[in-house]
Amino acid sequence: MESLTYIRARTGLGVLRRTDSTKLIIALGRSSTVNSILSSPGYVRDKSSDLVRRMLCGLSFGGIMEESETRAPAMPAWRGISAKVFEELGLISLYGSSPDVKLLCLQRFIRLFAYGLSTLVLVAYLEALGNTKTEIGLFMTFTLVGDVCISFLLTLFADALGRKATLALGAALMVASGIVFAISGSYWVLLVGAIVGVISPSGNEIGPFKAVEESIIAHLTEPYNRGDIYAWYAMLGFAGAASGLVCTGWVLQHSTQSRHWDIIPSYRAIYFGYAVIGALKLVLSLLLTQSIESEKKQQWANEGQGETVPLLNGSTEEPAKRGIRSLLPDISKDSVPVVIKLCLLFALDSFGSGLAPLSWITYYIQSKFNVEEGMLGTIFFVSQVLAAASMIVASSLAKKFGSMNAKFPSKTQP
Repeated sequence: MESLTYIRARTGLGVLRRTDSTKLIIALGRSSTVNSILSSPGYVRDKSSDLVRRMLCGLSFGGIMEESETRAPAMPAWRGISAKVFEELGLISLYGSSPDVKLLCLQRFIRLFAYGLSTLVLVAYLEALGNTKTEIGLFMTFTLVGDVCISFLLTLFADALGRKATLALGAALMVASGIVFAISGSYWVLLVGAIVGVISPSGNEIGPFKAVEESIIAHLTEPYNRGDIYAWYAMLGFAGAASGLVCTGWVLQHSTQSRHWDIIPSYRAIYFGYAVIGALKLVLSLLLTQSIESEKKQQWANEGQGETVPLLNGSTEEPAKRGIRSLLPDISKDSVPVVIKLCLLFALDSFGSGLAPLSWITYYIQSKFNVEEGMLGTIFFVSQVLAAASMIVASSLAKKFGSMNAKFPSKTQP
């Protein structure tokens, strides 16, 4: 393996330069790791290995040492401890991830922030428009059913249509649904806007975003860093939802008590903000690069540009699938049982969550205890922050006990 590529693989860093000793000292943590890398079978001396060797042997903030010195100077204890803490928390993996992965994590925060805005007011808004609780329950049911159908179709063909295009389309639907909720009071218009657009009745993920983004992260991240990235991806989602909930609560309280707005215009202002956040997510989706696309999509793009490579006999290989089947994702036979088990597991989890959606819980607490909007948002902010805190240690536990055992602590073996 080419030396620079090998060092990136061992450290999880991006492009290495002569001035990157600070990044290396954080990633490697101690000089013994340097020596193990330099002497490992995977490190092959090539035209770039002299620079790499001098960078690794010169792990100091002062500059690069001479190659004749085989050991780096002793690192202060606090630096080694901090590097270990950063590694356990997954910060090194997140720091060394590609710009596209960082953009996806930012989009996750922004999207869940918007969902938090809507969740706190959805039931109260529909009731303020004169709808009964039965109509509100049916509204949420039809919204989720419509989302399942649309999201399934979008994610099923996402690799063929383009992951970037799918994410951008989902963001555009967020904008459309936010505008519909902000300007219309008709039950049926709002229902169509919620089904076709992206409105989360439960405060959880909805739309094609999560499935597409997680596949992109798996595509762009090495297996040994993937758990760290997923942990921060999930944590930023909880943090975004918490921020959206607390912002909605205090904005509503300020608009109704200090500004003396009526309650319905106050709710509609929240959905205007929802549309603005959707527009911001659309911009971030368009900033993603071509590297997020699946190998199938990139191959088709190259073929469209006449960049196919002929075989030795001068002919090109025919695709194995044609027509509509060529648009479907490729799943190996070995993966099918695992996918089915995970789908059943997630379905059971979602069924339990559907019995008590967050939007109904917020409505119940507000009507039962007469809690003001600001305090209501703060209550659920704290609950979401506590959930986010658990995500920080999730990756470290998964590395130690395994992903499944970390998910189900009762099965963890000492």
